[in-house]
Amino acid sequence: MSIEDLDEYALAYRHALAAELRNERETRGVTYDAMAAYTGMQIKTLHRYLSGERDMPFGRLHAIADALDISLPDVMRKVEERVHQP
Repeated sequence: MSIEDLDEYALAYRHALAAELRNERETRGVTYDAMAAYTGMQIKTLHRYLSGERDMPFGRLHAIADALDISLPDVMRKVEERVHQP
Protein backbone atom coordinates (compact mmCIF):
# COMPACT_ATOMS: atom_id res chain seq x y z
CA MET A 1 0.00 0.00 0.00
CA SER A 2 1.40 3.39 -0.97
CA ILE A 3 1.63 6.41 1.29
CA GLU A 4 -1.09 8.04 -0.81
CA ASP A 5 -3.37 5.06 -0.13
CA LEU A 6 -2.64 5.29 3.59
CA ASP A 7 -3.38 9.02 3.56
CA GLU A 8 -6.68 8.39 1.77
CA TYR A 9 -7.62 5.67 4.27
CA ALA A 10 -6.70 7.90 7.22
CA LEU A 11 -8.88 10.69 5.84
CA ALA A 12 -11.80 8.29 5.32
CA TYR A 13 -11.35 6.99 8.86
CA ARG A 14 -11.25 10.51 10.33
CA HIS A 15 -14.47 11.44 8.51
CA ALA A 16 -16.19 8.20 9.57
CA LEU A 17 -15.18 8.82 13.19
CA ALA A 18 -16.47 12.37 13.05
CA ALA A 19 -19.76 11.23 11.47
CA GLU A 20 -20.26 8.56 14.12
CA LEU A 21 -19.58 10.98 16.97
CA ARG A 22 -21.95 13.56 15.43
CA ASN A 23 -24.60 10.88 15.14
CA GLU A 24 -24.17 9.85 18.76
CA ARG A 25 -24.26 13.48 19.92
CA GLU A 26 -27.47 14.15 18.03
CA THR A 27 -29.10 10.86 19.05
CA ARG A 28 -28.33 11.48 22.70
CA GLY A 29 -29.29 15.15 22.58
CA VAL A 30 -25.96 16.35 23.98
CA THR A 31 -25.21 19.98 23.19
CA TYR A 32 -21.82 21.35 22.24
CA ASP A 33 -22.01 23.52 25.36
CA ALA A 34 -22.45 20.44 27.55
CA MET A 35 -19.61 18.63 25.77
CA ALA A 36 -17.33 21.64 26.18
CA ALA A 37 -18.12 21.89 29.88
CA TYR A 38 -17.52 18.16 30.40
CA THR A 39 -14.32 17.89 28.36
CA GLY A 40 -12.77 21.29 28.98
CA MET A 41 -12.42 21.80 25.22
CA GLN A 42 -13.52 24.88 23.36
CA ILE A 43 -16.70 24.54 21.32
CA LYS A 44 -14.79 25.56 18.18
CA THR A 45 -12.36 22.67 18.74
CA LEU A 46 -15.22 20.22 19.22
CA HIS A 47 -16.79 21.45 15.98
CA ARG A 48 -13.51 20.86 14.15
CA TYR A 49 -13.22 17.32 15.51
CA LEU A 50 -16.85 16.44 14.82
CA SER A 51 -16.75 17.89 11.31
CA GLY A 52 -13.71 15.78 10.44
CA GLU A 53 -11.72 18.94 9.78
CA ARG A 54 -9.10 18.06 12.36
CA ASP A 55 -7.39 14.87 13.53
CA MET A 56 -8.45 13.86 17.01
CA PRO A 57 -5.80 12.80 19.53
CA PHE A 58 -6.70 9.69 21.52
CA GLY A 59 -7.08 11.59 24.79
CA ARG A 60 -9.56 13.95 23.18
CA LEU A 61 -11.46 11.06 21.62
CA HIS A 62 -11.71 9.41 25.02
CA ALA A 63 -13.00 12.61 26.63
CA ILE A 64 -15.61 13.09 23.88
CA ALA A 65 -16.77 9.48 24.19
CA ASP A 66 -17.09 9.95 27.96
CA ALA A 67 -19.08 13.15 27.42
CA LEU A 68 -21.43 11.19 25.15
CA ASP A 69 -21.56 8.26 27.59
CA ILE A 70 -20.43 5.75 24.97
CA SER A 71 -17.64 3.19 25.05
CA LEU A 72 -14.68 3.52 22.72
CA PRO A 73 -14.97 -0.10 21.53
CA ASP A 74 -18.57 0.58 20.47
CA VAL A 75 -17.57 3.76 18.66
CA MET A 76 -14.65 2.12 16.90
CA ARG A 77 -16.76 -0.86 15.81
CA LYS A 78 -19.28 1.51 14.22
CA VAL A 79 -16.50 3.51 12.58
CA GLU A 80 -15.02 0.34 11.10
CA GLU A 81 -18.45 -0.53 9.69
CA ARG A 82 -18.69 2.92 8.11
CA VAL A 83 -15.21 2.76 6.61
CA HIS A 84 -15.68 -0.71 5.16
CA GLN A 85 -19.17 -0.23 3.73
CA PRO A 86 -19.36 -1.15 0.05
